[in-house]
Amino acid sequence: MIQTAIFGILAAYAVLAILLLSLNIASLWRWWIKGGAIVLTAIIFVGSYVAINGLIGWPSTSAMPDRFQLLYTNVLEPDRKTGSAGAVYMWVQEIDKDSLPVSPPRAYQIPYSTSLAEDIQAAQEHINAGDQIMGETGTTEEGKSEDAKQADGELGATNDNNKAQQSDMQGGQQTAGSGELAAPGVPLGLRFSPMPAIRLPDKGAVVLGN
Repeated sequence: MIQTAIFGILAAYAVLAILLLSLNIASLWRWWIKGGAIVLTAIIFVGSYVAINGLIGWPSTSAMPDRFQLLYTNVLEPDRKTGSAGAVYMWVQEIDKDSLPVSPPRAYQIPYSTSLAEDIQAAQEHINAGDQIMGETGTTEEGKSEDAKQADGELGATNDNNKAQQSDMQGGQQTAGSGELAAPGVPLGLRFSPMPAIRLPDKGAVVLGN
């Protein structure tokens, strides 16, 4: 995906360079103006390529998927000494209604809040224990998946000895930042619940020939 975007931008610059050459051929500008324009375009072309490559790998601050599997997290708490406001980093993979992945994993960065950090920590503990966690975003009850609505009890026991214990995310799901207004940049209604089983398409009856 990112490679496609990069090649698209480079193609746009190439088109601009071709148009510039065409104008230089048809125009009556002095040769040093034409040469300078060509050199400047080439420098911008190379500089843009280097700058775009420098952005690859950094977490995105764009909108998160509506439904995803939470793969890993990292919480950076605020630091008064450095003036850092803190952040929450999540490595997620978008999934469809059948819990099948629809895109490669991607890193996201959202602003830090105490309640969100607590919810993320609870989810990470389940991931460390081998559980699979689903995340969803949305602000209304209608926006929740059927799996999230039906989830109850606990996120999943980490072992046979604590299955009777109450989950850190009561009710089978936990809404991030519950009890307080969402900080700017935090997806509204961000919540976590047990990862539902993958729904595979029904296989038709196999008719054997005589």
